[in-house]
Amino acid sequence: MRRLLLFFILALSIGCSREEKKAEPAQPSAVAGIARMGALATDPFAQMALTFEGNPSPDEIHVRLDEVLTRYGAELNNPNRSLAGKTLTALRKELGHSEMSILEKMLTAETNGETFDDAARRVATSMNN
Repeated sequence: MRRLLLFFILALSIGCSREEKKAEPAQPSAVAGIARMGALATDPFAQMALTFEGNPSPDEIHVRLDEVLTRYGAELNNPNRSLAGKTLTALRKELGHSEMSILEKMLTAETNGETFDDAARRVATSMNN
């Protein structure tokens, strides 16, 4: 009986003295990575954040782009947003002004009943003068 009691005391003390294993930070799984890539492929703002000069945040792009698209009578949908982003990036490469600076200028420029693409080109070109 004494040995049994000693065994329980020893087992209890060993069990209590063990440090609980701390949870290791979860490593991103392949599934999470694929999900992020899928979101990137379908989210125009995430795409633009990676391609626009200075890598502005998706939220900043969303606010500014939607304001400008609304001004120029374009429907606020992802295909239009993606096309606008491509137009802005092409103008940056051609004329040297950042996409966000073109959007900023478009907010104060006359609309003249133009489409977004025509207005973006006009505004970006006028920024060189």
